[in-house]
Amino acid sequence: MEFSLLIFPFCLMMLALLEMGLQLFLASEFDNAVRYETRSMQVGAAQTQRVTQAQFRQRICDRLSIAYDCNNISVDVRIVGAWNTTIIDWWTADNVSYAQMKAPDADNSKNQFCMGVDGKIVLVRAMIQIPVFSGFWLPKKIKAGDGTVYAMVSNHVFRVEPYGGTPVSGDCA
Repeated sequence: MEFSLLIFPFCLMMLALLEMGLQLFLASEFDNAVRYETRSMQVGAAQTQRVTQAQFRQRICDRLSIAYDCNNISVDVRIVGAWNTTIIDWWTADNVSYAQMKAPDADNSKNQFCMGVDGKIVLVRAMIQIPVFSGFWLPKKIKAGDGTVYAMVSNHVFRVEPYGGTPVSGDCA
């Protein structure tokens, strides 16, 4: 009798643990894929090869072990000189200022793709929308442009190493 009362909560707990473990694994794998591809920008290899935003997204997708729809990957690459409201949400509570990095827009046409040249500081923000089975353990959805989605986000900031290149994107500053 007691077993029949406990089997349902036990199975729910086990499924939640499996989902959480899978999401943590995928978040780590996504971050590693973005970090690896970002490194090619840092040393100038991506700039020399004239990698486009679509190619960069495909390279990230190719490094993921579980098949995702590569159209669900959003990438925003931009040169940063100062932290401003286009990439940071600022708010004040209890006389303390807080900041949080914004996720890239879910629509890639609204994101920048400027890989930078020698000595420029570049911010790479990548996001992949993920399937969620239950979602009860996730704190909230991520605001991405006009909507909100369940997603994993990876942010990387670096200074481009000297390689003697020139800007390759029209929106580079």
